Amino acid sequence: MTASATSAPWRNRISGWWRSRPCFGVFAFAYDGVFIGATWARDMRNLMLLSFVIYLAAWYLLLLFGNAGLWGALLVHYVARGGLQALRYPALLRMMIASMIPKVGTGFWTRSCSN
Repeated sequence: MTASATSAPWRNRISGWWRSRPCFGVFAFAYDGVFIGATWARDMRNLMLLSFVIYLAAWYLLLLFGNAGLWGALLVHYVARGGLQALRYPALLRMMIASMIPKVGTGFWTRSCSN
């Protein structure tokens, strides 16, 4: 940041917005790591597109607030992204666990004993 006196009013107006970003984005960033680690990239992409649509709607609704509206729309995007990922996570986890459980009659012993 600059020490210029002319930038101080601008800096003071936006400091609350950029300081609150981590609080609003923590779940989005945490779930990003979970989704990437679990190789759920397709679902992450789809949820990101949906949260982008929510961001555009929020930005359009907050246009009258100028720069503050843009910052507000960004925070709405963070919350939407984290919330959508949190809603989708249990279903993906159930599908992953169900795919790891072996089906009856498909294990090693059933193949070797049937010959």
